[in-house]
Amino acid sequence: MKTRLMVAVMAGLSSASAFAHVSYSTRDFFANGVQSGNTWTLSNQRVTSDFGWADGADADWGDSHRVRWARFTLTEASTVSITVSAASFNYLSGGNTLAALGDLIPGFSLYGGIAPAAAYEAGDHPDYVAHHPGLLPTVSYVTTNPAAPLGVREGAFNASGDFWLSNKLSEVGAANWASVHLTHIGQAVDGTGVDVNGDGILDIAGDGTANGSVTASFTLGAGSYSLIVGGANYASQYVNYAAGEGQRGFSAALSVTPVPEPEGWALMLGGLGLVGLIARRRISAR
Repeated sequence: MKTRLMVAVMAGLSSASAFAHVSYSTRDFFANGVQSGNTWTLSNQRVTSDFGWADGADADWGDSHRVRWARFTLTEASTVSITVSAASFNYLSGGNTLAALGDLIPGFSLYGGIAPAAAYEAGDHPDYVAHHPGLLPTVSYVTTNPAAPLGVREGAFNASGDFWLSNKLSEVGAANWASVHLTHIGQAVDGTGVDVNGDGILDIAGDGTANGSVTASFTLGAGSYSLIVGGANYASQYVNYAAGEGQRGFSAALSVTPVPEPEGWALMLGGLGLVGLIARRRISAR
């Protein structure tokens, strides 16, 4: 069967704002990934903490800058398998060689939909403000929890459910001003799981194997999807914040198997029936 997968190309996002906005730049699986068979891999990716994904699973959600966003577009119904694995590597920043640590406990969430260009916590589109509990006009998105350093942005990223995200009118102009509802499809986390309440009870179950890698499969229809990856070490933001916010490296692999269309199943079953009929006739002729 032919695999009719559309290569989804997305230009890098940019903004004059001091905030590092949500971006899919170089993280489109089909446009930027390395293909091997029906699998596309994005290597040498990094996140700015080992707790960003898990922080998005608590009551006040998390900071969209502490997770990494990737995307893909399917042109037909498919079974998709996603694997995220910790990986150390060196990278250049400001002319210096720095290290992305390989101790990430990976967690990821999959959503239907693509965030608008230059989206971030301080988006001001009316749909975003009306539907987003973490950023209402009278509520700051900067945490006031004394256990965490001030300045940590909260309330934008929901690891375990739907959420809205938008850009800012003054930055993108009226033609590009937009808000998108991202629909939560599923999630997966490496190891035992995540306790977001500090009560010793796991609120999110892990895959049971703490090996720095986690895999999950989904059956999806045609459309565009966002993969959000981050660290699942929730406690480190309170126990050892300075170390926890260091760069962590990972790779992400996407395997795609198209689901046969109804007419495809009919042809397959018809073919099997024909083979069976021919076999029976040969037996009868003996």
